[in-house]
This record gives sequence, C-alpha cells and structure tokens, in this order.
Amino acid sequence: MSLKDFLKQLNLADPSKVKVRYNERRNSLQVSIDGIVYYDIIPRRPFPFSRPHFIIFTTKEGEEICMVKDYRKLDKKSKGNLERILEKIYFVPRITKIKKIKYYRGEHHWEVSTNKGECSFITRGRSSISRLSDGRIILQDVHDNVYEIRPWELDKKSLEKLELVL
Repeated sequence: MSLKDFLKQLNLADPSKVKVRYNERRNSLQVSIDGIVYYDIIPRRPFPFSRPHFIIFTTKEGEEICMVKDYRKLDKKSKGNLERILEKIYFVPRITKIKKIKYYRGEHHWEVSTNKGECSFITRGRSSISRLSDGRIILQDVHDNVYEIRPWELDKKSLEKLELVL
C-alpha cells in the first residue's frame, strides 16, 4: 500500500474544512466537514498525553467520521467548542501541591491540591505512575481517575515528597 493510499484510509481532514458547533441542549457536538453535517459526534483523543491535539471524531456507535491531526488549527470558534466538550470528557486535574503521601500495604495515599481543588486518592505501586518524555508525570488512582503533575511547577517540599515515591 502506498503512503498516499494509507493516508486516505486514515481519513485525515483538513482543519480549515472542519466546523464544530456545540449543542447546549443536547450537550453534544455537531461537526461539518466540507459541508456535510454530522450530529451527536464524540471527540476522542487516541493519545491523550503524548499527542493530545490529535482528535478522532466518532458517532455514538463508534463509527469514525474523520481525524484531525491538530485541532488547534481549527477556526477559533470551532476550537473553543471542541475544547469545551473535551474538558468534560478528559477531566484531568493537575496537581499543584503535594501535602502528604503515606505508604500502607502497597498503596500510596495522596493528599494534594489541584487546579480543580483539594483531593485525596490512592495509587497502587509504581505501575500507576508514568513519566512522559516532556517531563510530566501521570498518576492513575485505584478508581482509574487520572492526575497530571508538572514537576517544574511544584514547590520544593512537594518535589521532595514526590521523589520518595518515584
């Protein structure tokens, strides 16, 4: 298969030809591609941490409509509408301060401040901690909630606590 055929199969859409509208009443997206309108579309991030700007638009049944390599290239209004729903789907609080981490029977009990408020959660072992190539750290708690840490934004005491877990 040629590269051209492979790219066609991927169904990558030109961001300048994609319009995204937010339907307030239905809390859903309407996507128009080259004048063809699709309703109740769900945006998916197949690589939410390594390539968060790559989006696949799907129907509720999971059928792929198209892909956009970098949604930041959409027009301003479409980008805003898309981000509005992405924030609901991909709720990832960013840890801004680590108050306490206690270790008990293979679990870390965290008390933290996030950009969304105070919270506490439990992680199991080091397999629930992932370091990304850009320096961010992703935590997944026992309920599959995800938290982001940007170590360069933490205060010295928080960094010291984090180092004990890493």
